[in-house]
Amino acid sequence: MQETLELIKEKIYSDYYIFVPGNHDIWDLELQKYKNKQGISMQKYEVDLPNITKRAGFHFLPSNPLIIEDEFAFIGSIGWYDYTLRAHKWDEFLKREQVGYEEKYYMGRYLNELNYSNWGMTDEEVTEEFSNRLRDDLEKVQKIENKIMVLHYLPFQQRIDYKQTLEWDYFSAFMGAKIFGELIREFNISVVIHGHTHTPLMYSLDDIRIYCGPIGYPMEWTKKLEEEVNRRVKLFYF
Repeated sequence: MQETLELIKEKIYSDYYIFVPGNHDIWDLELQKYKNKQGISMQKYEVDLPNITKRAGFHFLPSNPLIIEDEFAFIGSIGWYDYTLRAHKWDEFLKREQVGYEEKYYMGRYLNELNYSNWGMTDEEVTEEFSNRLRDDLEKVQKIENKIMVLHYLPFQQRIDYKQTLEWDYFSAFMGAKIFGELIREFNISVVIHGHTHTPLMYSLDDIRIYCGPIGYPMEWTKKLEEEVNRRVKLFYF
């Protein structure tokens, strides 16, 4: 990862470089080999990733907000999921079938976090922990006029792609959590950047501008890499 971040700095000049991790960054592909798996992902999030990004010259946003000239404040978190963005139409059916979201498995498909991540907490507890940390950071920058929130997971339900089939919609429960959207509204955040979905998005909810510029997987591309980057990466101005 450090080499990749250093390459970004080499290719793109900026006064500031910011990093917010995604779910792949807190995975450990050898997790199942460990005798003690508890809290491996938290170790990555709180220690390993901040150290790597610091060496590469990036600001690890979940550790502290970045304030620029007392005019702009960037606040960030990986976010997480607590199943509040699920497709509620399936609740009764799943209850009858005794299928829960904490299993992260349905009809032969599973979420990779099941095998590669371990926070030492439930998903609801992780979401509560990170939303509380985000609230603390937001309170630090409350007087800054221009606040930009950067998340990995989605904070709003409006752009989740429900397909009205349970095989697909079951996994929508892992797209984000409502609490992050509630914080955005409570603290009057005007600009939000998020990831996780591989669909490029640029939209508004009320007075909130929201950007998502994923590169995605090569199998999802329909054009050459350079064209895909130009199409997917978002540039915005204040």
